[in-house]
Order: sequence, then structure tokens, then C-alpha cells
Amino acid sequence: MTDVIKPLISINGDTADVLMNNAIEASASIEAAIRAMQAATPHGRNYRSPEDCRQARHHHIAQIHALQKMADEQMELARHANDFTKG
Repeated sequence: MTDVIKPLISINGDTADVLMNNAIEASASIEAAIRAMQAATPHGRNYRSPEDCRQARHHHIAQIHALQKMADEQMELARHANDFTKG
């Protein structure tokens, strides 16, 4: 899926539950940021030309995709930690 470097889960570090919960919380926060970005989608009335608005929307969508990738990576880390707890 991605190049996420997964943590080693051992007695010397955080528990799998702590790692999983931290990753889930991070993902949820990123998802909230995505919702805020969606609410702030560029609108033509705020740009000088249709082309300016098109470029702004293109950039805006790229930012949302970057955030979604980050949220997905955090969930990948959460699944890794969850799988560890299952043995």
C-alpha cells in the first residue's frame, strides 16, 4: 500500500493498544481537517477568472488527496498494531 515504516512492538516500547489508539486518533484528526478543507473549496466568485479558480481547485484537491494519504497511513499503522494484539 504505502512505504509506512511500522513500529516494532515490544516490551521496551509503547503497547500495541497505545500505538493503535494514537494512530486512530491521528487519522480521525486528519479526517476532520479533510472535512474542513472540503468546506473551504475554492469558488469562482472569489477568483479573477475561471482559469484561476480551476487552478485553485486543482491545488485544493491535491491538498485533500495528500491529507487522505496521511489518514490512510495512520490507519495502516493502527491495523499493524491491532494485528499484533491478535497474536
